[in-house]
Order: sequence, then structure tokens, then C-alpha cells
Amino acid sequence: MGRAILIVFLSLAGIIFVCNQWITADTNDENLEPFVEQYRYLVFDGKYDLAEKMLDNRYQELENYYEEKSLAHKQTFAQLAGNTNQNPEQIVHLLNFLDLSISPDEEKLVKEKLKEIQILAENSDINRTDVLEKWTSLSSFIELYFPQEKVHYVNEALQSYHASSSLETQQSLLYYLDYMIPEDEKDNTHDAFIWTAIIIGGSIIGTLFYVGYRKYKAEKELVKEKQTRKQNS
Repeated sequence: MGRAILIVFLSLAGIIFVCNQWITADTNDENLEPFVEQYRYLVFDGKYDLAEKMLDNRYQELENYYEEKSLAHKQTFAQLAGNTNQNPEQIVHLLNFLDLSISPDEEKLVKEKLKEIQILAENSDINRTDVLEKWTSLSSFIELYFPQEKVHYVNEALQSYHASSSLETQQSLLYYLDYMIPEDEKDNTHDAFIWTAIIIGGSIIGTLFYVGYRKYKAEKELVKEKQTRKQNS
């Protein structure tokens, strides 16, 4: 009896602990979104002093939040927050990092941002500086999810593309951006295509088999009916 009560007590304690952690995490996310929105408003309005004070007031909370995500997140946040010093360019980098890192699926979001850069690079009429600035503003966050080697290749290709607009530099940049897509994602796309082909092909074969069977059965019934008529006559 005592053992059963102990098991029930431990189970309830575990459930309460998990629920509490979930509620706390949920609350933290909800608290960060309004903060990022307000911080963005102050930055775009040029109120850098107020933005810096607001960041200082929430710095410890943000540091704890990123520490729970990963050491790399924490270090990147500390580096970006320490480099602002009312520098609009660096503040935008930090703002992009905050936007991406509070997303429920930040890895998916950063891939979408990469696709946006790729689309910009494909447009020959776009300002090459815009492409470089968009990549630069996201590079700190991109480095959290992609191998350093791939990021380095894109950096070099971007510098060449920015310095000289030619078909060669453009194609080189597009190649390395495409190269950054994880292999497993490409494999999943390939697998999805194979399964789609199998399902469609199987459906067609199944339909043809069914139609052929019905035709064979009808012809057999017709032959049988003719034989019966012949015998009766």
C-alpha cells in the first residue's frame, strides 16, 4: 500500500514539474515577442538610447533564454548585443537575430531567409549591395545552423559577386547558396518524388488491371451465354 502511494506521489510530482516547465517556457516566449516588437519600433524610429536601455533591462532574461537553447546561441547573442553601441548596422543584426531566435521553428525560418537571398541573387536587376547586406545581417544566425565551410564559400562568392556583376559570379553565388541546403533535405525531396511516382504508377497499373479483368470477365460471360444459346437451340 505504501509503495503504491509513493509511486502515485512521484508520478504526480513529475507531471506537475513538466507542466510547470512548459508553462514557464510558454510565458517566456510570450514575454519576448512584445519586447522584440518594442525594440524594433525604437530602432526604426532612431531612438537608440531608449533601445539600449530597454535591452539592458532585459539582458539577463535574454541571456538565460539563449543559455537554455544552446551555448552557441548565448555566445552569439552576447557578441551581437555587445557590438551595438548605437551602431544602426549592428543593431539591425541583433534585431534579426532576436526575430529569428524567438521563432517556434527558427531552423525552418532561416532556410526561408536563405531562399529569399537566392531569389534576390537570381534577379539581375537587383542591387548587389542589397544582397550582400541581407546576407551580412543574417550571417551570425546562419552560422548556428550551417557548417563553417559552406558559410565561408558563400561569403567568398558574395564578395566576388558584389565586386563584379557577371554571369560567372552570379552563377557561382547561386551554386554555393544551393550547396548550403542540407543533404537530408534534398534526400527527403527525392524520396517524396519517388513515393509520389510509385503511388501514381501503382494507381494507373491497378486501374488498368481492374479494367482488363472486368473486360475479360464480360467476354467470358458472353462466350458462356452464346454456348448456352447454342445448346438450347
